[in-house]
Amino acid sequence: MELKNQNLLNVFKPSEVNSQSISGITLALLPAAFVARTIESALIFLLLALIYFILTTITIKGVQTYLPKKGNFLFATLSFVTVAVFVSLLSNAFFVTFASEYNHYVVLLSVSALPYMLEADNEDKGINQSMLNTLQSFVGFAIVMLLIAIFREVVGTGMITFGKFSDINYQVDLFRKYALTVFAEPLGSFVVLGFITALVKGKGDFVWFS
Repeated sequence: MELKNQNLLNVFKPSEVNSQSISGITLALLPAAFVARTIESALIFLLLALIYFILTTITIKGVQTYLPKKGNFLFATLSFVTVAVFVSLLSNAFFVTFASEYNHYVVLLSVSALPYMLEADNEDKGINQSMLNTLQSFVGFAIVMLLIAIFREVVGTGMITFGKFSDINYQVDLFRKYALTVFAEPLGSFVVLGFITALVKGKGDFVWFS
């Protein structure tokens, strides 16, 4: 799949909506969507993801600058995995409860589509422009993650709860008795992500027809 100029998550300069960019955004969000069961877990994951994307951008610019282009993909893949393992160690050190439940999804950042799309788009950019593109893409990534988390927690549990993964203790009961608990289950990730993907595709079809 062509990855260059297929990044829909850069909300400031989104790519054209087509089958490849739709596939890209789905593959970029799929592992992370499972973590977005609550707003709290999504926020911690986003902090770790921000560290991951910044470190991989710096690392990949070094790979693209000093290593032969022919071997870039192999070195890039190794870099993505190495940085993901490092970030997972940070997760284990600072967010023990979160790590015990979701740390494997931190490692799976290395096989999501977004790092590879960023690598392709940043290939002909300097470090400053590459970092700007990465941070802009992270904003889009964060928006979608939080939308998934808010929907799954509010609709799936009828509550908003903090305190399981952090020292912030907060709980509000909205409509717990009437919650649609299916959205709090892993299946809920697929449903909400599919709905968001359909909205993006529908927006692209509308622009195309207009």
